[in-house]
Amino acid sequence: MRETKDHLTGKSRAQINFKGKKLDDRTMTREELETEVEDGAVCRNILQAIGYMPAEPEVIKDRTMLQKGCLTACLDNVHALGEFLELEILADSEDEREAALERIENILNSLGYQISDTVRTSYLSMLQNRKQTGGQYIMTKEIEREHKMKVYGSEICVDCRNFLVIRKARGFDCDFIEITEDTGKLKEFLHLRDTEPIFEPVREHSGIGIPLFVNEDGRMTFDLDEALSWIGQAPVQDGEQALLEQQQAN
Repeated sequence: MRETKDHLTGKSRAQINFKGKKLDDRTMTREELETEVEDGAVCRNILQAIGYMPAEPEVIKDRTMLQKGCLTACLDNVHALGEFLELEILADSEDEREAALERIENILNSLGYQISDTVRTSYLSMLQNRKQTGGQYIMTKEIEREHKMKVYGSEICVDCRNFLVIRKARGFDCDFIEITEDTGKLKEFLHLRDTEPIFEPVREHSGIGIPLFVNEDGRMTFDLDEALSWIGQAPVQDGEQALLEQQQAN
């Protein structure tokens, strides 16, 4: 159940909403169904009578909506959480969904962000997690996730496989973005390759430029030892180098 008040007109309305499972592992894209109901309180009582209970805590937000063609930008101030930007395009087919994601990704790129910078946790889940840990979880957890080192690469690349061997052996965490997994991740990487100065020698020699390590402060490098130093790890050791050589031989 959702109850909305328009601050400009003072009018209120109630809706019943259904949100399906997420359709990919990169965005909040999912099926959404909604319809307006005449009396929100009566609809809420009906739902409780058939066994549904109100979700706690209640999500309260002030939303400013901006429209440009089929694109809706929502500026949300969520009570107890903070401010968020939601970009939405309604799509009726898989082809339309891919086109919509590409357009949203282009907008994010123009603002200096990528799809991988976005949050896939609902406001309700954030509030529930925050409540469970005394108000500390969400902001700390999300900041950690956003500032984790990113690595763009592919398992078909020897150097990328070497990095994954080191990561597994040492047990540290990072966001490994497999650029051959889908077109969205590939486009995200190609945007960096086409625009970032670090890729100038790569472009001159028609190279690819992976693995690419991206630090939390925006620094980029192709050097594994430098990237390891960003996360407090020692350079590759002799024993590890032997492991990598064995991996390559296999």
